[in-house]
Formats: sequence, C-alpha cells, structure tokens
Amino acid sequence: MPSPDDLLAIERDLRSYGDIPKIAVTPASAHDLLDLLSFTLDAEKPIITTVMGGEFRYARTFLPFFGSETVYCHIGTPTAEGQYDIRELEQLQELLAYR
Repeated sequence: MPSPDDLLAIERDLRSYGDIPKIAVTPASAHDLLDLLSFTLDAEKPIITTVMGGEFRYARTFLPFFGSETVYCHIGTPTAEGQYDIRELEQLQELLAYR
C-alpha cells in the first residue's frame, strides 16, 4: 500500500496520461484503508480508487461516497477476488445511502 504522499505522486503521474486516473491498492490494515479514503476524498476529481483482494472488500461499496467515480463489479463470474455482483452492489449502496 503506497503512503499518502506516494498516492499523491501516483495520481499526478497518472493524470499526465489521461483524464481519470485509476488507483488500485491492497490495504494491509484498517489504517491503510483510512489513508485511501482520505486520499479519495481530497483528490482532484474525477478519480477512481479501489481495493484489491477480499480482506477489505467492503471498501468497494463506499469508496464512491468519498468521490471514486467507478466500482468494478461482475455480472456472473468474478474476474478478481473481492468483486461484487452488480446486483449486490446496487443493494448495498441503496442501504448505505443517506436519505
């Protein structure tokens, strides 16, 4: 998992290649996940952030609430560990949405 400063440098570098950088990381701890959420919240928009693996899978559901533009899901067979089925994600985000 890159440090907060490294995440900023990665974002800056990726923006030189295109309009919407995608940064996928594997948090090793809840503190790493908090760093990713804080980075996502404060990052220049638009941006895509996501987690890899199953341990912090749940973060995929709420990164959009912090400003990530996209969540990668599957519609039948996962292509990566931790991916949600699109219907699952829609239900979870509906439950999490503040109304």
